[in-house]
Amino acid sequence: MNTFAKAAGVLSLTGLLLIQGGCGAIKSLVANKVSEAVGLGGSAGTVTMLWPDVPPIPGASKSNLDLPITVKLAVQAVMKASASSSDVSLDTFDFISYTTTKTPDDVAKVYTKEVMAAQGWNAKDQPGCVGTNAGSTGSGANVPLGGGFCLFAKNGAVKGQGTALIVAMVQDDTAKQTNVWYVRFAGTNLAKK
Repeated sequence: MNTFAKAAGVLSLTGLLLIQGGCGAIKSLVANKVSEAVGLGGSAGTVTMLWPDVPPIPGASKSNLDLPITVKLAVQAVMKASASSSDVSLDTFDFISYTTTKTPDDVAKVYTKEVMAAQGWNAKDQPGCVGTNAGSTGSGANVPLGGGFCLFAKNGAVKGQGTALIVAMVQDDTAKQTNVWYVRFAGTNLAKK
């Protein structure tokens, strides 16, 4: 199983936690320790704009949101998984956040496998969007979850190099908006075509 597939499994589990919104008390207790361990201090984004190979959500606005604790935990899990494999290394990690009045389902519809493949996200067996009605299949497809995530990867110009992208979205019912985080990893042996 390639690293991308392992990461997809880890992210599926943490995605469920992300969708549920987490517990405030637990978040307060662990957020600082996870941020320190992952190296994601209080920064609310490491880049100033979306990358050219990631289509923007029409009408979305850049926001100043820190990564949710569940996403930080997923990042930590991916970093640990990469450290446990001698042929995998993470070279860069960046993220940025946006808000939109669109629902998580509408956001997922922007990031279909076909749209992302046209942008060069070409890894074999990438799951696309999970946890939203737009990306779900089967008996749970009609259950509104209030969030979800998309996972894509692509090969780099140099053999063995690749990039992974997570688009995590959570509906904020109080503010009547959806918060969207884009998390991008680049490294060696992350994606296999």
